[in-house]
Formats: sequence, structure tokens, C-alpha cells
Amino acid sequence: MKKHHKQSIVAIVLIVSGWLSGGIGYGSSNLGSILPGLLFYGGGILFFLGIIVLVISAKA
Repeated sequence: MKKHHKQSIVAIVLIVSGWLSGGIGYGSSNLGSILPGLLFYGGGILFFLGIIVLVISAKA
């Protein structure tokens, strides 16, 4: 596999996992603990990291 393909796969995995964990954190936000907030914001960070990696790999 070329480096570009590996980076694209990693970016897609980051985006999907960030989207899922953000959704889980948002959906369980009424539980009142710190874990849903960590899932939500951590998912957002993963999502945006995935987008950054995808843009960088597309330019390469």
C-alpha cells in the first residue's frame, strides 16, 4: 500500500471513531458523570484530527 492510502484509511478510522464516540457521549449526557463529557469532547478531537490527516494526505 502506498503511504497516501494508509493515511487515508487512518483518517477515515479517526473520523468514524470520533463521530461514534461523540454521539455516544452526547446521547448519554444526562447520566451526570464526567465520562459522557470526555466521550463527547474526545470524539470531537478525534473527528477534527481525522479531517486534518485526510486533508494532509490529499495534498500529498
